Amino acid sequence: MGFGIVCQQDARHVRLVGELDLATASHVLERLQPLTDEGGDIVVDLSELTFMDATGLQALATVARSLRGLGQLVLDRPSAQVRRLFTLCAPMLQDEPALVVEGDDESHSRRAPYEVG
Repeated sequence: MGFGIVCQQDARHVRLVGELDLATASHVLERLQPLTDEGGDIVVDLSELTFMDATGLQALATVARSLRGLGQLVLDRPSAQVRRLFTLCAPMLQDEPALVVEGDDESHSRRAPYEVG
């Protein structure tokens, strides 16, 4: 399966489709990094992301860090596989206050900074 980035309502709302890994992580950085200069939240719908490895997660964390307190990277509706990666990498994410995970397969309304555990 390939990878794609689809604009939603506006440029600050995107949907990732397919597999986010070593081969595709640079596309996320190229597309989202320029948005960090403006500040404000960036919402990334992960509901159609079928796979993500640590390189993909690192790309998202880099974008979140680049917001420098001027907004949050909101990761919306991660699949069970992607949520498991968040859980496994929780120690790496605990110092990322700009990285927010919203909803999951069962709930689409939770919004809180990523917490370990």
